[in-house]
Amino acid sequence: MFQWFVGQSRNKLTQAHFPSPREEIIRHNVAHHHYCMLEDDQRAHLRALIQVFIVEKIWEGCGGLKLTDEIRVTISAQACLLLPGLPRNY
Repeated sequence: MFQWFVGQSRNKLTQAHFPSPREEIIRHNVAHHHYCMLEDDQRAHLRALIQVFIVEKIWEGCGGLKLTDEIRVTISAQACLLLPGLPRNY
């Protein structure tokens, strides 16, 4: 039952619109050749992975750091660049 709920939640996340500001964050903060060299379908897959990563991870700033969407998106994008081509085990 729990797996079904997680699967449904992830499906909604991966199909949700990817906000333009997040796209700009990735283009600005992720090494240019890593993101821009991907094919359109690969970038779409990466954005879907990022949507899930951001929601499912617990985010906590250390030493009083206030986490922003820019920080979350940048970290998520860098982490998710390692995932394309692997089985969908988030």
